[in-house]
Amino acid sequence: MKNILTSLVLLLAVSLQAQTITVDGNSLLVSENNSFPLWLASGSTISPNPPVHLLSVVEYAEVSNGEEMNLMYSGVLNITQNATVPEGKVWKVVSAMELYELGCIDPAAYNYNSQANISDESCYQVITGCMDSSSYNYITPTGDVLLDVNTDDGSCVEVVLGCTGPDHCNYNPEANTDDGSCVYPEQGYDCEGNITEYIVGTEAEGGIVFYVDVTGEHGLVAALEDLGLFEWGCYGTYISGADEQAIGTGYQNTLDIVSGCSATPIAASEALAYESEGYSDWYLPSKDELYEMYNTIGNGGSEGNIGGFQIGGFQNSYYWSSSEYSSNVAWFVDFINGNAVDINKGNAHRVRVIRAF
Repeated sequence: MKNILTSLVLLLAVSLQAQTITVDGNSLLVSENNSFPLWLASGSTISPNPPVHLLSVVEYAEVSNGEEMNLMYSGVLNITQNATVPEGKVWKVVSAMELYELGCIDPAAYNYNSQANISDESCYQVITGCMDSSSYNYITPTGDVLLDVNTDDGSCVEVVLGCTGPDHCNYNPEANTDDGSCVYPEQGYDCEGNITEYIVGTEAEGGIVFYVDVTGEHGLVAALEDLGLFEWGCYGTYISGADEQAIGTGYQNTLDIVSGCSATPIAASEALAYESEGYSDWYLPSKDELYEMYNTIGNGGSEGNIGGFQIGGFQNSYYWSSSEYSSNVAWFVDFINGNAVDINKGNAHRVRVIRAF
């Protein structure tokens, strides 16, 4: 039996590691350098320290054999918690070994396990960020612990709704989430209503823009409404200088008509007397100026008759130009079809004045 016990002690001592045990309240160091066996009498209390270690003891029973007291081997016990040596028995400490627990053993890792003593390569890093799903800077998890935020760092930003486009009139620099409320300025204007670009079809400079020159800064506008029906005037009288047709000649034509024809009211005199939108420099358009009106803001324009010209009724859609053809006739434009025709100067036709800017 002695040989068997000796072999058992040697076998168990191979796995011995440094360990402190407490016996009856006193700490004892158990290590592979200690001499074994360490005997514990009946009634002794024992506990491993720290508790994660395993303590192996051999239990013996005291038996009487005449005058001698012999020990009978009972078996090997493994102790992980506090224990007391039973009455009538003794224990012999034969080894101290660790209880193995797998897990992450890196203290800097997010899933560090203070109870683990063997790495299972499960560690993943601490990733800081906003973890409030109602916040502006919350990042929806992917489900990958190696990529997703797992530690809130207090950086969450409240969602602020509003227009986030700097080029919009209602831009809100405090907003971080666009709510679809952004409003662009009207084409050709800034947000304060100032003209930034003259665009055919827009209202500006007292009327509707129907012509812009190559500079983009100057052009012609038509009045917002007709003046009415008037004769061209002075049938049978040739008006010197009033025969120009090109764009840019209407004003001088109008001055020449009034200078050479004293009859009133006629189309030219009513044009020069007209005041609207704070402007008083209106005049009768030349033939080409009138035709340009038809092609841009009249029935011939890409957006249709946005100038509001009369386009119904026999001769009711004829508009006078300031361009004379002869002593008896002058040019007009039919705003139904854009035809430019000369007609008797004594007829009353529609007048739409213009001004230059």
